[in-house]
Amino acid sequence: MIVILIVLLMSFLVFFGLWTNFITIFPFNFATLLIDLSFICLIITTIHIWLFRKIKPKLHRIQIIYLALFLFSILIFVFNTNMFKERILGFRNISVYSSLIFTVPILISSKKAIEYLLNIWFVFGFIISVFAIIQGLFFDFLPQSLQVLKEETAFSFYGTDLIRINGLMGNTIVFTGFCIMYFFLSFTFFHETRKKKYLLYGIVSVITIFLTYSRIAYIAPFILLFLQPILQISLKNIIKWCCYILIFFLVIYLINYSLDGYIVASIKETFIFSRLTGDDISTQGSDDDHLFITLAAISAIIQNPLTGVGLGSQGESSGAGLGSNAITTDGSWFQLFLELGIPLSILFLFLMFSILKLLISLSRNSTIPLVKGLSNGLIGYIIFVLPAGFLDSIFTYRITYILFWFFVGCIISYINIEYRNHEQRDHTII
Repeated sequence: MIVILIVLLMSFLVFFGLWTNFITIFPFNFATLLIDLSFICLIITTIHIWLFRKIKPKLHRIQIIYLALFLFSILIFVFNTNMFKERILGFRNISVYSSLIFTVPILISSKKAIEYLLNIWFVFGFIISVFAIIQGLFFDFLPQSLQVLKEETAFSFYGTDLIRINGLMGNTIVFTGFCIMYFFLSFTFFHETRKKKYLLYGIVSVITIFLTYSRIAYIAPFILLFLQPILQISLKNIIKWCCYILIFFLVIYLINYSLDGYIVASIKETFIFSRLTGDDISTQGSDDDHLFITLAAISAIIQNPLTGVGLGSQGESSGAGLGSNAITTDGSWFQLFLELGIPLSILFLFLMFSILKLLISLSRNSTIPLVKGLSNGLIGYIIFVLPAGFLDSIFTYRITYILFWFFVGCIISYINIEYRNHEQRDHTII
């Protein structure tokens, strides 16, 4: 039953636009309601198990840190003075949606269940990615219900016919975050298992990342390239990868030289080059907006260091009416500092670095392909979002935020299963 519920939750997340655009009999967002009801069921089931099971589930250190964050966020919720609806939504977005790190290890106690859920997620991601590619190639031929999410508009570039794909997950940036996560996990799973299906998923993710035309997303392949030497730091690996990179650029240089500079000249004339260098008009406007709102966010944090400007005042939960303390931010970490204040945000970041430390340890010591693939993929994603979180809200968008905590929950669940199996073996020997 729990596995079915989590599969449904993943379908509500990945196919968010289909639930939203095609089920319109309710005056509210039906997909959001289904997601929230799923979390309520998972939390109630977890509480029931905790209260009535004779042998209490063993908590991992990371779960204890999360629990402390959860309890402190309740205090922020109670003592904040911004609108009650905003506080409810803010608490949900930050603390409830991250509860999968606590509930999944308690509710799932089977390796096969974890493997099944991960396979389902990969299949769901492949389906929505293929749809997004079709969306990019045949945008003008699709009905509006398949072009954009209800009440959203398509992202395009001034003076071009290019449309940025969105996979009906919201705006393009939301879908970009999903593509980046899918990219890291697909290639790290392929690296560990050598199964061709993961290579196919990875290739599809590269195409979707390209079609989002997101500058920050184009950094992800470079992080993946350096991920293995980072995780296996040694002088031999550093020299090997430096030689690979040197040979690559040398080959490109020689080919370009033999063609009288044709390759470089052709690249400079492309839209992608102008997008990356900031010469595109739309990009210049975006850079100016980024700078303005970043400075505004920093100023607000300095003025409200302890409790921020109010739980739920930023991001998707911020209200547009009078009395709202909403400040337009375009960075996940600015959003957290503004909603939680500096002390609680530091605890949140401590949780993130504790997770990163655990993942690196598993990557280096585990011999299980699933654990290594999931750990390496999440390491790449964290390395990406830690700096990117100051420039974009990719990490705190609902789909990537929920999926991140779900994957970490799967890792902890796998650790608990291995620990129990080890104890049983020791008991049998005795």
